[in-house]
Amino acid sequence: MHSSHEPSAVPQELFQQIAQQVRAGRQAKSWSQQDLAQHSGVSRRMIAMLEQGESNVSLATLYKISMALGITFGQLLMGKDSDSLAVIEEQHMPVLWRQGESNARLVLSVRTKQAAEVWHWELAPGGSYPAEPDPEGVEELIYVLSGTLTLKLNGAQYELTAGEAIRFSSQSPFSYNNCTDSPVAFIENVLS
Repeated sequence: MHSSHEPSAVPQELFQQIAQQVRAGRQAKSWSQQDLAQHSGVSRRMIAMLEQGESNVSLATLYKISMALGITFGQLLMGKDSDSLAVIEEQHMPVLWRQGESNARLVLSVRTKQAAEVWHWELAPGGSYPAEPDPEGVEELIYVLSGTLTLKLNGAQYELTAGEAIRFSSQSPFSYNNCTDSPVAFIENVLS
């Protein structure tokens, strides 16, 4: 996952849960915090603060940590992936980024030969989410449910309306933008 961006990404109530999963994942590999820092590209200090539940980190930082640990966002947040053949109610889909009326919610997390994540995004009018580049091999699949999403990628701009989709490699900075007066909702699938 997923890509991400500014602090204030992760709601406070998820801090302790994420702290426990990062510590458990690191210990399962018999890694020190320094080992995890080297494998993830995240500073040892940030990992130490995260494990103590003291640091608000971006989605990109959490994604780097989950990739290094070889686990999905679902495992990082809940200790497990989504169950097969189970209805997942909205209250069990954690909101991982919020900015005013805009938000990103993790819908599903599934381990396949590739890791796959399904996100539900809502951007209020004027809302924007600037993303850092993802690790090599990560792809994004976007499907717009309502409104118009403007994707900015590699100096180009793509306007996607309800019912349209796009697939792209996300190793360059990109952003999701709502340049209209109406809300936009879209599904983001992250394959890594």
